[in-house]
Amino acid sequence: MAAEYVTFGLAPATRTGGVLAGGAYRLHRDFLDFIVDGRPLLLRLADVDAVSPLASDLGPSIFTSEVRRLLLDTDDPPADGLSLIH
Repeated sequence: MAAEYVTFGLAPATRTGGVLAGGAYRLHRDFLDFIVDGRPLLLRLADVDAVSPLASDLGPSIFTSEVRRLLLDTDDPPADGLSLIH
């Protein structure tokens, strides 16, 4: 069986804010999106309103803990109960 390789990277991305149907408001977020085989992961998840945990508005300690969690360097579950994609 031949090995199958996938490319992975990070790229700056933006989710624009605005008023949604029903009057809810979505915040503007700048973040690093995961790039899988040359395509942004969030394009593959187009029906999901999400950003990566690597958002620019996080404080340094939260950002560091998110990076450690993505690198599987900790067993701590996310404090907000959201699931991360690993």
